[in-house]
Amino acid sequence: MVGNAVPPRLAYYLALSLKRCFEAFSSPEQKESLALVGYVKSEADFETIKREKVYYIRGGNRTGSMQYGQVTKPIKWLLLHKKEKKELYELTPEKPFACNKDYLTSLGFNPKGNEYWAFRLSKEVKDEHIRLSIFKQVQTYSMFPQIIVLND
Repeated sequence: MVGNAVPPRLAYYLALSLKRCFEAFSSPEQKESLALVGYVKSEADFETIKREKVYYIRGGNRTGSMQYGQVTKPIKWLLLHKKEKKELYELTPEKPFACNKDYLTSLGFNPKGNEYWAFRLSKEVKDEHIRLSIFKQVQTYSMFPQIIVLND
């Protein structure tokens, strides 16, 4: 129960964060489709992601990090955004892999920390029906990665 001492907007975002956590840890028997919504810092990062077919997110215990249990679910889609630009990719079926700053730097990225999860991209999705269906289901776009459950 959130009391009067907590502003309504803070309570809303706390509840939204808890909802995302529960969704990320839902049972593996569910057949829902999951999407990773990720932020891209620059146009150069968009180009590197396309060229290397790799997207990375923070691992470890830093702010905005994803924990192991969150990234081991089968995530099918990757929605990247920066301001108004949005691109949708299908991910390869294998799970993300742990990597470090040296590996990402060798690909052309400029990471700040040392622990990351890397996802392999299969292809960019150009089908407007699929793109619009997924874009409509994303409720918030933030600088921190989030995993959402999609309705088929």
